[in-house]
Amino acid sequence: MRANSATANALAFFSASSDPYYQIRVEPAHPDAAAFLVTWREHTHSRDVVIGKDIPSRPFARFLGNLMIAETIDDDTDCRIRLAGSSLRQRYKREVSGRRLSELFSPPIAADNLARLRKVRETGGAFIHAAAVMPDVAPPLYYEVLLLRALAPNETAMWNIIGIFTFAS
Repeated sequence: MRANSATANALAFFSASSDPYYQIRVEPAHPDAAAFLVTWREHTHSRDVVIGKDIPSRPFARFLGNLMIAETIDDDTDCRIRLAGSSLRQRYKREVSGRRLSELFSPPIAADNLARLRKVRETGGAFIHAAAVMPDVAPPLYYEVLLLRALAPNETAMWNIIGIFTFAS
């Protein structure tokens, strides 16, 4: 009985937001995503952005509703969403702060996303992709995702900043 309930809860959770289809981009097309990337690049010219020091700060303030902060957990096999901006509820159809990244996607998509985040933390480069979610009972949702790295508040661990910028329908 308990296993069936857990399975039903997991299926209900996944059905709340479909897996996206991704297309890699060299630069963002969404104007706010492009502006955010310029701001991030300006701040990372000489050092990494630091969570709690640089984010939040005045240069990043206008983007906070579009950002998630992902802390690596479980020996770098998953991430916990420490903070998720208000506009992310449109994408995920629920509050995701406190959730594991692996809870937001099907296992294969979660594994791909976690591998991308790991690579961004290792290289320091931005990873940009266009995404589309095609739910069965709602209009499609189109957005851009920016994956970036940032130092944790302790300035030793490396975390990720995930920017999600939705295109108007």
